[in-house]
Parts: sequence; C-alpha cells; structure tokens
Amino acid sequence: MARTEQVFCYLHSGLREHVNPRKLYWLTALGVEELAAPVLDLAAVRPDRTHGFDVFGTANFFNFVPLAAGIELLTGFGIEGIGRYVDQLVEQILDGLDRERYRLVSSAEARSSLVVFQPFSESSDAVARRLAARDIYVAQRRGRICVSPHLYNSSADIERLLEQL
Repeated sequence: MARTEQVFCYLHSGLREHVNPRKLYWLTALGVEELAAPVLDLAAVRPDRTHGFDVFGTANFFNFVPLAAGIELLTGFGIEGIGRYVDQLVEQILDGLDRERYRLVSSAEARSSLVVFQPFSESSDAVARRLAARDIYVAQRRGRICVSPHLYNSSADIERLLEQL
C-alpha cells in the first residue's frame, strides 16, 4: 500500500481566487504513485488547481518530517491539554517566585501563559544575563522579566529557573 503525505495551508475563502498559481513543474503535478511508477508519462500529467499553488523551487524534504512530527505531537496533546499543562507551569512559577526579591507585574488571578515580574534590587538586564549564562532564556520588557513556559518546558525547568532567581 502506497503511503501518501498531505500538506495543508489555510486560505480565507475570499483570498483563494486572488492568488496566482505558480509555474508548473514536476513536483507540483506528480504524486507519490506517479513518481514511483516504472514509466513516467509526462504528457499525461494534468495537475489540479491546488497543485498550482505550490512554491516553485526545490522541495525541502528535510524539514517535512520534523514539521509533521511537531504537528502530530501538538495535535496529540490537544489545545486543551496543552493549556492545562502550561497553566500548571505558570502556577509553579507563581508559587515559587520569591516575592521579597521580585514584584509580580502580571496578574495572579487573570492568568495567561506569560509571567512578568520585576526585580527589586538588581536590574532586569543583570538577572537576564545571569539566567542566560545558565542556559535559561527569558525576555526583558521595560525593566521587567517575562517568562513564557510552554509544552517543551518541564517542571524541572521551572525549578531550575526559580533556583537561579
């Protein structure tokens, strides 16, 4: 059984008719079955309209496998599952943040995946440099530190952040 791969792109329904199809070339017109056939009849190739939107140039097959794996991972967890996991990491930061050393700027009640705090006695630049020296990367905004945990972070990552703070 031949395995086919699917690639997707979302276009607003009103936009599709305004996008000009790209130049026809072998990759826009041939599927897995045609490419695997013992004889290739290029004269019989008739691409459908969707193939015409492919970008002309050499296909980037090296990045397709990791992209597909990433999408599979995210859909496996589901949006709600990812949200619950990130909420747990945010809760861990809020519970462990030393409030004598850092003022919480973001709301503890109206939560998002972003935790913002400001050091009382040192510059945010000094804190960010200290963290970066230990491979912990945060963003700085107007003298504040921004931490945004996500699915690729672990509870151990958050513990390490809190220890360094």
